[in-house]
Amino acid sequence: MGHMMKSWLAAAMAMSGVFVLAAPARAAEADIVARVGNRVITRAELDLAVQRAVNSGYYHKRLPEAMLDTLRRQQLQALIHRQLDVLGARDRGLKPPTKDAEGRRAAMEIQLGTTEYERSLKANGWTREDHVRALTETLLGQEAYRRFVTEKAKVPEAAVRKAYDANVARWKMPPSLHLYHILLKVPPSADGSRWAKREAEARKIKAEAEAGTPFTDLAARDSEGMYRIKGGDLGWVHRGRLQPALEKAAWKATVGSIVGPIRTREGVHLLLVKEARPGRTLSFEEAAPMLRKELEKAALKRAEKRWYDEVQAKHPVVILDPALRQGEGGE
Repeated sequence: MGHMMKSWLAAAMAMSGVFVLAAPARAAEADIVARVGNRVITRAELDLAVQRAVNSGYYHKRLPEAMLDTLRRQQLQALIHRQLDVLGARDRGLKPPTKDAEGRRAAMEIQLGTTEYERSLKANGWTREDHVRALTETLLGQEAYRRFVTEKAKVPEAAVRKAYDANVARWKMPPSLHLYHILLKVPPSADGSRWAKREAEARKIKAEAEAGTPFTDLAARDSEGMYRIKGGDLGWVHRGRLQPALEKAAWKATVGSIVGPIRTREGVHLLLVKEARPGRTLSFEEAAPMLRKELEKAALKRAEKRWYDEVQAKHPVVILDPALRQGEGGE
């Protein structure tokens, strides 16, 4: 019952959008996996974080041991960063958001019901005050990260423009074709008669399309390719994206024509050449969203390193479990 209550409270915390740091540590030395300044991270905290990651659905439930080890190190690093965020916030005098934390705690109690909420607190060894403290620390750490990392990683428009102008050639788009596709699969072991039968089927489908039946309808009905659910729409395709036989046929065709049957190792294909687009260079307005995302990702990485290096200089990180040191810089 206790484990279920812990899971219930953890689930409610996750639904509230807040990652809750552990209550004041009273762990035995053997249960501590890392120290962050004068704070500790316990094995129980790490196990809970790993389990939460596995249950998120991003990972398969049964991970290979090597993958699980990597996940443990990743989650430990995340826990270390959250502790550093809180310590850094305190160093810089950020005001603890106690009122907001109490509001979230009260909402969680309403969500669970008072009886179940109190049982959950008891199962975790917490009081209401412990819960408010944990929520306060989490919100405080989030605010520190926003101020000292996220805000510092914003890239001004002028910097995006400068990066674009410095390498305009990068944004040159090659000529491309908008293609629709139908595949009739033929197994590699098939004999000549099987290939002939499938080609006859493809010619019949092609005749239907040329007689006015929408190619998309025919693809949805007959294609065995992965784009069937999109009506055979391959989108815009430039040279080098298709198998050689398909590419040769497509680029020789006129816009609006249907080419095939074409044989490849997969089977028999039909292609509709819907549109053609000449090569061109993306304008700044077109390239800016992609370029900004790229620049901000790099800026965020730099801002994170500066922030955690600065806080860690005052609050050293020591990973006590040797197995968790491999591959993750924590010390």
